[in-house]
Amino acid sequence: MAPLPPTTLSPERQAELDHLYWHTDRTASSIAIEYAVTPHRLATMVSPLPAGAECWLCHAPLCYRNRSERAQAMKLATTKWGGRLVCPCGAQQLRGLLREGLTDTDAAILAPLYTPHGHARRQDPWARYGYYPGTPSRSAVLVQDGVEALAAVGLRWCGTFVKVDELTSPAALVEQLEQTLDTRVLVVPSLTEAMCNEGDSLALFLLLVGRGWRVISSARGVPQGGGYDGWIDEFPASESVVAAAHAPMLRLV
Repeated sequence: MAPLPPTTLSPERQAELDHLYWHTDRTASSIAIEYAVTPHRLATMVSPLPAGAECWLCHAPLCYRNRSERAQAMKLATTKWGGRLVCPCGAQQLRGLLREGLTDTDAAILAPLYTPHGHARRQDPWARYGYYPGTPSRSAVLVQDGVEALAAVGLRWCGTFVKVDELTSPAALVEQLEQTLDTRVLVVPSLTEAMCNEGDSLALFLLLVGRGWRVISSARGVPQGGGYDGWIDEFPASESVVAAAHAPMLRLV
């Protein structure tokens, strides 16, 4: 279908249209009648509304193109449901970025996104981020978990994430973090999944804490089935949870 020819409005008339569409309860149909156009035509005339956030991947300003997109993004900000706002770069946006009442933080998210090699990388430039537009991916999941872990304590992620090479040692990674990041707060998937094996992951945690870093885990430590999927650092009140936490079911997150 050929694109509609542009409709020219005066700056005053355009500002009036944008206000009616974005900041009033009037239906799109009633606004379209006032402007003597169809609702479909109206949608092409309205100026995009800045979302007040940047794309987590390319950092371009995000905009809502219509009311439905804004409503779905607002729903996604506080729930696990709703359509995802998609940046022109192809990256689906994350829950929590547009949530109101959060305090900005400089915390970085550690994402062990081991770089794909060979054919996959050549085929898709996004493969170096472990991200494929329009599909779930390990990178989006890890960053999403970190965003939600920060939002749970009232913090809004600043957009910084660190990719870990599979051959990096814990000491080399700590040096890299301290040279490249301004923050001393790091969000990790779990204390045993921050690197490619559990030993290096735990060594990384101990090195960071010893050098004054605050390490936040985005893992969810909750009683599950016959075991406790988490690290109990105090005596819990529930005897059932204590019993469930006995080895070998205890997992360090």
